[in-house]
Amino acid sequence: MDNSPRWDSAYAGVVAGRLPEYERADTHIITDPSQRPSDGEYDRYLWLLEEMKSVRYDDRLLPTAMSFAVEDVFFSAIFAVACDVLAGIGEDYKRPGADVRDFLEDGKPLIGKATYEALVRRGEAAVKWQAAVESLFGEKPEWEYMRGHGSRLYHTSTLRALEARFPDLEDYARGVPKRLFSEFNILGYFAERHEADRYRFADTDAEPMRPTTCSRQFWTVDGITPTTLAELEALGFRPRWPSTLSPFDNFKRWLSQTTRHTKQWIQARRRRDS
Repeated sequence: MDNSPRWDSAYAGVVAGRLPEYERADTHIITDPSQRPSDGEYDRYLWLLEEMKSVRYDDRLLPTAMSFAVEDVFFSAIFAVACDVLAGIGEDYKRPGADVRDFLEDGKPLIGKATYEALVRRGEAAVKWQAAVESLFGEKPEWEYMRGHGSRLYHTSTLRALEARFPDLEDYARGVPKRLFSEFNILGYFAERHEADRYRFADTDAEPMRPTTCSRQFWTVDGITPTTLAELEALGFRPRWPSTLSPFDNFKRWLSQTTRHTKQWIQARRRRDS
């Protein structure tokens, strides 16, 4: 559909602004110019990218920035039918926990939680996430919200509200020591404090989380224990954890992680300074 002449009349109205210099590679491969877009058309392609980049690809802001805002009804109709058929297949063959509606109660997302006091008694490593939540909100949370699969369901508007309350949250998260920041505990605490009527919070020590899902979770917060490793191997997995890697492979892993974290830090600095 991207080459359909249905787009041409609307696309002709796009006026390219100032673009970074670029060199086309396609014309070196396909030398017949009638088989490729013109330079002017390519300028318009790249200009649309520049417009999207200007709002960081934010779907809410794209309509205000784009000089090409057209939707093909025929294409959208095919996509809608395909989604409807796929949903029907899912209904016919779904398993417990495979449908997002399984994690709703009266239309509200079901969020599991447990008291940190209970986690301390059981010796769970998840207690380490309490400090980052306390530091951000200025008060000590009673509950830990990383309980079960359903605990990942939050309204987009809740995320937007959290972002508005803490615009520098990304920088804060990067400043928290490694593995001591839990985004779902930040979200859970914020949602229960400010939007409790939009969610159903359940103490997992008082009532079991439902549904029983068809998948099995292996948490790394407590580390990959020999028991967990043996269970994974019994299921057919042959994971190579850092404790089983050679010194050279460990070095490559460290180098890869360090490079990624350095790039993330540089990108965060550039965003902050822009």
